[in-house]
Amino acid sequence: MAVYFLRQLTAARLGELVEIVDRGVLPELWEERQADPFTEDERVRLAALRRQLVSFKVHIVNEATIWARAIYPLLAMAERDKIRAFAQVAISGTFGNGELRGEVDGALAPMGLVGDAVPPYLLVVEAKRGVEAHDPIAQLLGGLLCAARRNHTRRPRGEHVIYGAYTIADVWTFIEATIAGLDGDRPRVTTAFSREYTETAEAETILLLLKSMVAELASQPA
Repeated sequence: MAVYFLRQLTAARLGELVEIVDRGVLPELWEERQADPFTEDERVRLAALRRQLVSFKVHIVNEATIWARAIYPLLAMAERDKIRAFAQVAISGTFGNGELRGEVDGALAPMGLVGDAVPPYLLVVEAKRGVEAHDPIAQLLGGLLCAARRNHTRRPRGEHVIYGAYTIADVWTFIEATIAGLDGDRPRVTTAFSREYTETAEAETILLLLKSMVAELASQPA
């Protein structure tokens, strides 16, 4: 069985395992999402984060610094109930004659008994530069497929709707992936993208979107 590593994944290689149907950028799909209003504590934390980012050279520092200062703080603010923010989440899944395996940069997910991330997931991939550069969309879709496989093993159904985001510096793009046919040899992934959201100007909107997706995760049966 061929093994496909997430860090090396491209759209072409992913197409060897699954059928991909791209609906493109659908801003209205994301603008219609509802979330609980911010608490006063969240407003204070958002204001502090914005002040830090506005005076920081976001686009020239390394990825680890951006993750620590810009990306993970928003993930942590989106936590609720048993759903927590995680970094460096290992994930894998088998599809037809191939296996996807690797690690995603972050996730919002319930915390398991031993402190690990367990299904269902919202995954985040950070685009890398230089020799570590990879296709963040292909890596994210690969991770979402693995997450859907784990969800399907736990609770089989005809299709799974699962969410993720990839970041480039402080710019976020969200993906809704509808994954069907996981019991067959060639599952189908239908994608719908958000527009790009820049954290320095739109941190509130990004957090509202994260909170709305986390609310969906929290409502799913254990």
